[in-house]
Amino acid sequence: MEFQSVPIGDVRDGICALSRNADKIAKKSQELTSRFVDVLSESSLLVRDLKVLDTKAWPETKEDLYEFGKADMTLILRHFAAVLNDKVDCTEVLGEWLQLKIYIFPATCSMSAERCWSSLSTGKAFANVMKVINLLRVLPVSNAVLERCFST
Repeated sequence: MEFQSVPIGDVRDGICALSRNADKIAKKSQELTSRFVDVLSESSLLVRDLKVLDTKAWPETKEDLYEFGKADMTLILRHFAAVLNDKVDCTEVLGEWLQLKIYIFPATCSMSAERCWSSLSTGKAFANVMKVINLLRVLPVSNAVLERCFST
């Protein structure tokens, strides 16, 4: 048996070895979880929620787009509440977010995320949500460039 041109030994032996070492594996898993507990923190969830800025990761249908990013944007607003206070009308952000997604949806397949957000930043439309997006744009939304470096 092979996987991607690499010969694989007897699968049954491997499963038996895993079963024999289940306690050790569980212990190592717990150690790793405790070491990297901050990965599960709200800050980490915030980084995950930045996917809303990557227009290439948006749903392909307009129907799926309506709910996309709503929970993420809510977490982002809660996380940056102190920073956004007096600068953004947070009650308007989710409505503007929906309008913005519908407005730029046709262009998402032909335009990079950075170009999209840069062009919207110069206008006055969607003022509240664009302030939030501009705040988030300082953080990377994809690691594709790094992945390409390691794959070459």
